[in-house]
Amino acid sequence: MNIFSRLQDNDLLKYLNDQEYAFVSGFGKEFVYQKNTIFQIDTCLNLYVIKNGKISHFTYDKENLPLFFEECGDLEILWEPPFFFQKPDNIEFLCSEETTIIQYSKDELDNVFSAHPLIHLKIQAALNDSLCEKNIKLTQRVLRDTNE
Repeated sequence: MNIFSRLQDNDLLKYLNDQEYAFVSGFGKEFVYQKNTIFQIDTCLNLYVIKNGKISHFTYDKENLPLFFEECGDLEILWEPPFFFQKPDNIEFLCSEETTIIQYSKDELDNVFSAHPLIHLKIQAALNDSLCEKNIKLTQRVLRDTNE
């Protein structure tokens, strides 16, 4: 349950009004990756949103084979758990098509949050939504795979 109404397409900034959105989105930096590119990003110091495209995130199992988690698409937040826990992980990302991501730096967000507590609450609510949705999807997948 959330007390905010969705106002924007970007999952991270979805609860911001137009003025707040213009302010925070101005800090975003865009990066473009070609189809089939595998890359790593610093998910402890930054939050990322897929502007357009599709990305799968994965790690390697004990036999060094890729273990894919899920695919994220347009305007979704990309792998936010390390941002909360401040613990790096060994996640890699694979673009299944040309993809643009938007990076929001933790330092810049912290500055915004300290000056604008309502923006902080709205972005926290969006992150909570995203984590809950991803945990539900992952749990469903694990249960499905376990029962097969």
